[in-house]
Amino acid sequence: MFGIDLTAGTWSLKSGDEELTNCVISINHENLLKDANVSETVDGFRATGTHDGFEIDATFTNAKDGWNRIDLSLKNVSVDPRYISKIIWFSHPLLSCFKTAKTSPKFFGQDGRWVEIPGNVRNITSRVIGSLSQDPSDNAWIVGFAPPQYWPSSVDIYVDPAVPERSKLSAFVNQGPAPLRIEPDEKFVFDTLVLSCERPVLDGLQAFGRLSAPRTPVTETKAHAGYNTWEYYRDGITAEDCLQDLDALASDEKTRDRIRYFILDHGWQKACGDWVFDVDRFGMDAEAWCRHVQGKGMIPGLWVAPFLAQDSVVRKLGTEPLSTGWRNTFALDPSDPVVIDHVCGQLKRLASAGFKYFKTDFLSSANKFGMRPYKYSNRTGEAVFRNFFSRLREAIGEDAFWLACGTDIASCSGIVDAARIATDVKANWRLLKQRLLPTIMGRFWMHGNFWINDADFLLLKGDHLKPGCPHTLNDNNRIPYQGLSHDEAILWATTLVMTGSLVTWSDSPRAIDESGVDIVSRCIDHCGGPSGIPLDFGRRLLPERWVKRDNGKLYVAFFNFEDGEKMLSLSSEEAPELGNAALFEDIFSEEDHHLSNGKLECRLRPHSAKCLLKIG
Repeated sequence: MFGIDLTAGTWSLKSGDEELTNCVISINHENLLKDANVSETVDGFRATGTHDGFEIDATFTNAKDGWNRIDLSLKNVSVDPRYISKIIWFSHPLLSCFKTAKTSPKFFGQDGRWVEIPGNVRNITSRVIGSLSQDPSDNAWIVGFAPPQYWPSSVDIYVDPAVPERSKLSAFVNQGPAPLRIEPDEKFVFDTLVLSCERPVLDGLQAFGRLSAPRTPVTETKAHAGYNTWEYYRDGITAEDCLQDLDALASDEKTRDRIRYFILDHGWQKACGDWVFDVDRFGMDAEAWCRHVQGKGMIPGLWVAPFLAQDSVVRKLGTEPLSTGWRNTFALDPSDPVVIDHVCGQLKRLASAGFKYFKTDFLSSANKFGMRPYKYSNRTGEAVFRNFFSRLREAIGEDAFWLACGTDIASCSGIVDAARIATDVKANWRLLKQRLLPTIMGRFWMHGNFWINDADFLLLKGDHLKPGCPHTLNDNNRIPYQGLSHDEAILWATTLVMTGSLVTWSDSPRAIDESGVDIVSRCIDHCGGPSGIPLDFGRRLLPERWVKRDNGKLYVAFFNFEDGEKMLSLSSEEAPELGNAALFEDIFSEEDHHLSNGKLECRLRPHSAKCLLKIG
């Protein structure tokens, strides 16, 4: 329930058993509520007024759909342009966010990781959403900006170990790198801030996700399984090699009816920014390649980086780049009409040639803090991106499947079909455990709400490489090739199944042994549907016990991320669906596991997982 103190110009919020008090909403550090006209509404308050040339309209809504909301718009009613550098929705003392200090709180951010407060950090800024919790089972402050978003809206924790009472929980828009210019009579509507302290973090994240709606439902995930050339070939693809892999996929009964798309990654194009087939290097043009793929009963797809261009393309377009980009490229200005027309025009021609799957990469290269302002728009990156992405969707067609990589959540939710939720996968256990798994296992709740999650490629190279087959190095030769053991490959495939990920295989099918191809087919058979739920969420960096309920099916997964053996179990008290005398089958090995005394128990080897399906 919101409260307003006009004399002090502050607002307060009581949610559940907790309360935020004496909060200020400000623009350029000037209080917007002081001297405002406040009136009661059916479900809250409305504050209006004029301040420093802005007409202000702020609405405070109590517990709509379980969320308390603040909506803000500003209109320039002066005769001169006005500028915004920072808007603060609130900044509250961290020590008084909870009435009773049970333990040191934890912060869970958009990157999917829990951070101990104070710990070793001084400042944590999370895009989109942040959660402050004393215990994963207790109600937590869930603070987020409801999608779709058009601003660089953030939730922030500042910790001052020397003066703890100065530590803050805040929510704000930090406009950069230059102040936002608002023209006379121009009105800006900002992202809706939502707050609640009536749910634990897990329930709060899922409720926040449900404020969005995915373009493609998770029930279709399995239908969009594919094969991508990148991890095995990198940018050295040729039509000859790809045709042989295409034949291998189409002729193997384990992949023929399961892998729908054949996706050419980096290396098919003339240059970054010039999205035309390099016939001399690749060996075939777009139309001819599409005919080959379609002739094998698959759908052609390809990789593009819409905002990257080599110097020759930049000079040809006559555009001014934002900054340098990946591999000696430049990041293009997404507000530039020349850039928009060029990229959308080229992708439209590729769609006309037969491509119905587009993987767009390095999108955030054109939306980084510290870049020069966009030349043709005074809007922020989120708003400019959504405009560009809407044009891009028109170019590739409503029936094309679109996977976004390297982008901000706010920019593509509801427009793309799937999105990468973590960094690149590597066939290296140490990197998988440290860099990839924590984020994927912390972002499972995005699946089915914003989009279909994409955890990156399904990889098997390592134990499943056929003798004599070459392999590619990881991280551009900086990290020695390690490869995945059989157990590690199963663990990675289990992660994709339990977190709901899209499945895109990226080993050469001609380089992988029969047992490896069997892992691919089983992973696709059980992918999709809703994400599983980690029962030890918030208590471990990497949750070990997961339950997935999918249209009457019950999956249970146990993960051992350690270097030694481990015994893990799940009781029918924790998951009543286990039943009394249930039989489970390992989806990869077909090994039976029985419930004993109301408990399902497994002994796991190091770096291994069991993905069990209830069958009786």
